[in-house]
Amino acid sequence: MKYTKYQDLHYHVSAVQRDNARWDAFYEILQPCDTGLKKVRTYQVQTAYGFESRHTALDDAERNARADIEEGIVRFH
Repeated sequence: MKYTKYQDLHYHVSAVQRDNARWDAFYEILQPCDTGLKKVRTYQVQTAYGFESRHTALDDAERNARADIEEGIVRFH
């Protein structure tokens, strides 16, 4: 799995194809810790009908991950 470092956190994006050939997008936020990376949370990008392509789903997930990190709305547990 490839993680992208952005500011002080890392994120990973993924897309899963639905039965109707549309795509759902997800992103996972991680924070560095003594033993490597610790998962903060996984989010699903909200869309009513899904994304038309895998590429569009991944782009939107990346945009959401970066925005959440920039805005500081990532919740640490």
